[in-house]
Amino acid sequence: INQRKKFRRRWVGALASVSIPIHFIYGPLDPINPYPEFLELYRKTLPRSTVSILDDHISHYPQLEDPMGFLNAYMGFINSF
Repeated sequence: INQRKKFRRRWVGALASVSIPIHFIYGPLDPINPYPEFLELYRKTLPRSTVSILDDHISHYPQLEDPMGFLNAYMGFINSF
């Protein structure tokens, strides 16, 4: 958490400045990035990014907690091009 505060400008700046599409796969039970406040800030900060919200019981590690949901969200993003 301390690193998030220390490097926020650097990390957010890097995401905001890219010209490639960004897609965020999110578990709404994430205790580090609480729902819905985090998503509101994310969408405001990176309005060109797209988001997939997984099932309500998915938390901070969606790739481990819901591998198929994560894969489906990822493939949906990849196949959108």
